[in-house]
This record gives sequence, structure tokens and C-alpha cells, in this order.
Amino acid sequence: MLTSYKRLFAVPGGWNFSFAGFILRMPISMLYIAIVLFVVAETGSYALAGALSMVASLILSVATPLWSRVADQIGQNKVLSITAPVHLIFLGLFVYLVKSDAPTWSWFTAAIIFEGFVIGSGQMVRRRWIHVIGDDRKLIDTAYSFEALVDEVIFTSGPVLAAITASYFFPEAAIFTAMGFISVGTLLFLSQRRTQPPAHPREVGDDHSLLIKIDSFKLYLFL
Repeated sequence: MLTSYKRLFAVPGGWNFSFAGFILRMPISMLYIAIVLFVVAETGSYALAGALSMVASLILSVATPLWSRVADQIGQNKVLSITAPVHLIFLGLFVYLVKSDAPTWSWFTAAIIFEGFVIGSGQMVRRRWIHVIGDDRKLIDTAYSFEALVDEVIFTSGPVLAAITASYFFPEAAIFTAMGFISVGTLLFLSQRRTQPPAHPREVGDDHSLLIKIDSFKLYLFL
């Protein structure tokens, strides 16, 4: 196993984009608990906090695969350079709206927009591994196993980090911490140009993918 991991990180650029992806997707496990802690601290309403978190997660379930599809078509860096700034701007606006006691509908609007501009960073990292490794199926499996381990670290440490920062500093600190991870991770990931997979423009007649995503969303709502 150690030999496999040694081979994996001998791949040029592999460690760099994997680390950038780790930083970039760290907020995935932080943001929803950060929103709940922040909104509860400001309003005292767990129902409102839960509703905001639920709406955000629903939007994310639709937006992420769509943006991932676009990234395959026009390039990861192009999409990330669009989605990340919009996500950060409206996430910051969300904090401002809550702090300024703006109408509740504006909170939901901001949440819908900032979660509507999230690309699956985990998918981008795995796509890069496939690109740089090539046809070595065993090494690709090793890369997937490693990224699964990284996901476990993220999903176990993220909520703890969010809770600590929100309770030790101030309620919105967890959101600002997540924004910091997104900013740094985006810059690091965008700098990895050599390992970016080539774009694959959509071919004529390939419009069924959107219908598949819509059907998947209907199934998500049903479940």
C-alpha cells in the first residue's frame, strides 16, 4: 500500500492539486453547521436556521453536477474563476443581511445564489488524477482511495472546526473561516494549470444531460 501511495505522489503535480483540492473542499463540511450556528445566534430560531440550511443543500444538489458538466466542457479553471467569486460575494452578503436584520426572504435569496455557484471540487480533483495518471487503472484506484480518505478527514474535522471558531470567537467566524478556505483553495487550484484536463466542448445532440440532472433532483426530493 505504501508503495502505491509513493507511486501516486511521484506523479508530476499530483500532490499540488490534491492539496489545493483539500483546502478548496474543506468548507463543504463546515458551511451548513456554520450557517445554523450563526443564524441561531442572531435570531434564536432553529427552525429558520434549519430551513436556510435545507434550501442551501437542495440548491447545491442541483448546481454542483451542472457546474461539473460545464467544467468538463470549457475547462475547470474557467468555471472555478467564475463560480468562486460569486459564491464568496453572496456568502458575505448573506452574513451582512442577517447582521443588518434584513427581510428574511433576502437571506434565502442570498443562500440560493451562493450555493448555486458551487462546483464539485472533489470531482475536479478526481478528474485531474485520471488525466495525469492515464491508463494505469491500479494507480487510479489508489488515487480514488486516497481522495476518499481525504473526504473522511474533511467531514470529521470540518464540523468541529466550525463549532470551535463560532463559539470561541464570534458566531459568523465559522463562515469567515470557510470563506478563507475557499479563497486560498481557489487560488492554489487555479495555479495548477499544467494538470488541468483538456476541455471537451458539448457535441450537437448532447442535451440529455440536463434532463438527467433534473430527474436526479426529482428523485432527491422524493427521498
